[in-house]
Amino acid sequence: EKNPLRHLVEPLDRFPFEHSAKHSNLLMAAFQRIYEINNSSDWYFLVEDDTIVVKDNLEELVRSLTPNRFVWLGKCVKTVTNLKFMMGGAGILMSHKLLHELHPYLPECRQKFNYDYGDARIANCINHYVVPSFNRTPTRLCDPRGFRFSSSLDENGSRMIRYVTLHEKSPIRIKRLNEIILNHANNNVSFTSAALTSNISYWRVDDNGVQMAK
Repeated sequence: EKNPLRHLVEPLDRFPFEHSAKHSNLLMAAFQRIYEINNSSDWYFLVEDDTIVVKDNLEELVRSLTPNRFVWLGKCVKTVTNLKFMMGGAGILMSHKLLHELHPYLPECRQKFNYDYGDARIANCINHYVVPSFNRTPTRLCDPRGFRFSSSLDENGSRMIRYVTLHEKSPIRIKRLNEIILNHANNNVSFTSAALTSNISYWRVDDNGVQMAK
């Protein structure tokens, strides 16, 4: 079966420094790889394979931003040592400027920071190389105003929040949310929390696919 993206798939044994520790470092390797494949994009966005991307909201968000500045967006969390980083499961968005300056250091960072969570390693690399080199800290947009990079749909949160990502764990819930987003993609629907939760009886099912009560 033909796959237009097949040339981008690479075996794990090509990344010897990424799977020797407890936590995967593939996020850092992925940022290096996507820049090598295409070094002229305005934005670079990495998500995990079970993360839902609300494309319309993502496009609306980046239209309000400038790619030639040091910008790093996502869901901000921190380690027990107070290292602040963007959580990979909710998606990590980098401007062209930031990844362009970070890219030369990524091969060394992949070996030097082969510990901790993969997304935290990216923060270590930025702090260790980019910040001293340019004497400035990249702008960290943690859930920028009106938008959210999220772990799951918060039914009790602000109804006007626009989700950029949803990182649901249940395959059935992922499938249902994707169906809602795809079915309304061309209907000029604003994908706010209210718009998604209004369909909750449609997608709220347990892991076995059994419909649950509202």
